[in-house]
Amino acid sequence: MHIDTLIIADTAVNPQRSELLVFKLKFNGKGHYTLTPANVIYGYVPQMDNPYVYYSLDTSFANSFQVDYYDPSYGLMLGDFSIKLNKSASNTDNRYPQSVTFLNGSFRVQLSK
Repeated sequence: MHIDTLIIADTAVNPQRSELLVFKLKFNGKGHYTLTPANVIYGYVPQMDNPYVYYSLDTSFANSFQVDYYDPSYGLMLGDFSIKLNKSASNTDNRYPQSVTFLNGSFRVQLSK
């Protein structure tokens, strides 16, 4: 069996706000990956007792995801990304920003076997 899907997720939780960022990609090693709204999940909540508000990828932005280094023997992966996400138009709660942008983001992942 060969698994070809890579999921990179990061969650930050504290009493003031919580965030969730997930990339789900068909993994092919080093290189550039094209992102679609199905590949990226971002959720934000300003207080612990509120539900997450989810954002979708802004397809008019030059979103990018790059794997710069991959060593399968150690399971180490390094890369960078830049993405812009928009709040759903159905959510009119002004506590949440209309858009969220991550520019020059980087990741270092130790893959589990």
